[in-house]
Parts: sequence; C-alpha cells; structure tokens
Amino acid sequence: AAAAAAAPSTPAATPKRSRGAASAAATPAPAPAAAAAAATPAAAKAKGAKPGAPDATAPLGTVDPVAALPSTTVVYNAGGEIYDCMLNQLDLANNHDKYYIAQVLKDGDNYYCLTHWGRTGLVGQFKLEGPYDDAQPAIDIFEAKFKEKTGNDWSDKQNFVAHAGKYDLLKTDYAAKASKGVAKWQYYMNAPQDGKSVGWYDYDAAASDIVEDLHDTWLANKQLGVRIVSSGTWTYRVDLTTMEQTNISTQKQRPIQRVALAGAAS
Repeated sequence: AAAAAAAPSTPAATPKRSRGAASAAATPAPAPAAAAAAATPAAAKAKGAKPGAPDATAPLGTVDPVAALPSTTVVYNAGGEIYDCMLNQLDLANNHDKYYIAQVLKDGDNYYCLTHWGRTGLVGQFKLEGPYDDAQPAIDIFEAKFKEKTGNDWSDKQNFVAHAGKYDLLKTDYAAKASKGVAKWQYYMNAPQDGKSVGWYDYDAAASDIVEDLHDTWLANKQLGVRIVSSGTWTYRVDLTTMEQTNISTQKQRPIQRVALAGAAS
C-alpha cells in the first residue's frame, strides 16, 4: 500500500475533550510494522462488568499500532469487560473482504476510542477520538459503532446474530495472537519466472505477517478458511484449507505452506 499521512498527535499535544465533544476527522493510517489487517487480540469478555473496576488497566488485548499512542497505552479492561473487537465482512462471490477494528484505549488518565477499517491486506484508514478524561465517552462511541456495523448490541454480544450486509464479530485466540514470530509463510514457484527457479520462496515479512494473522483468525473462526487479500496492485484468494493462493486477475495458482521457525512450535 502507498505511504499514508502521519499519525495523530500524542496526548500531550492534544487537549482533552469532555463528553459529547466533536471527534477528529478520519485519517489515512500509517503503515505499521506488521500488516494493519492483523486481527487485534480480544480477551474472553465477561458480560455486565461496569467501568471503573480495580483491574481497569490490566494489559489484556493489544493496542492497534495505527493509534500511535505511547507504549503505556492499554486496551481498556473494565472488570473483565474488554472493549476490543475485530469485525469482518466477507463476500467471496464478489471478492470482497473487509475488516473493522474498534477499541477503547487508556493511557494514564486519558481515554480514546479507536476505529480502523479497510480491505484485508491493506493498511486502510483509522479514526482516533479523544482524549477524554473518563472512559464513558469513549465507551459510548465504541458501542454505537458496534451497533452500526453489526446490528447487534455490545451488551448482548454473547447472543450475536449475523445480519446480511453487516459485519460479523470474530472470535480471537489470545494465546495465538501473543505468539508472534513462530512461523513464516512460503509460496511455491512451479515454473521459472522473474529470475526464480522452481521451488519454495519466503513471503516478504509484511505479507507473511498478514497470512499468519489470517491463519490465527481461521483457527478461531472456521468459517473463514478462504479469504480475499489485497496486496499492492494484485488481489489474491487465499485458501487455508487447501493451502493455495490464486491471483484473481490472472487465475495463477500457487501452493503455499506455513513453516515453523527454529525453536518455535507451529
């Protein structure tokens, strides 16, 4: 993806907003070190917890790097209610695959709501709203966005019902998301091309991270065995059940494989 605009100012440079203040405009997301399509870790979410519980700063979940906030920032955890979700809208017939991430973030006494969306495989765009001096305004934005995108209430997410034309709520495996750098991905050249002979070749690091995240997502969401991944000028159908990628434009197919790195379990 092309380089995008700079990240928002840090909290120190931005005055706090009281509840109901106007939000910032959507900003093209800067490319993070790992692919921004990565599914953001989400913990097991307890229903009915109230904001302000003693463990509200527990570092559960991973802050989406597009937020560009200080390293002390955490996903807000209010007594086991972790305000973090990864949504997906998949239409294989039309080669559409989109993600939507929403998080409430906390850094000291500052609270934010981050939303981040785009086509799977691309950095996309994000919107960071805040800082607020308490969690509730950020929670209100988060819950409203969840309702808008899914047609479900966040408070009743355990009974989530998928709606046509809306995003689906994905399950996320914390342990898998925490285990980075355990594997790499390769594709197979079955004929000489572009100076490469027949054989297996590593994906570049960013592409490997994307496919590894898709693999982790698939393990927790078995309906997502086939994904549509945008990469520069090309779009691919990645089938994790048959371990094959297909260039949608050329229909060129290649085998793919996941290779455990030395010292790591696959």
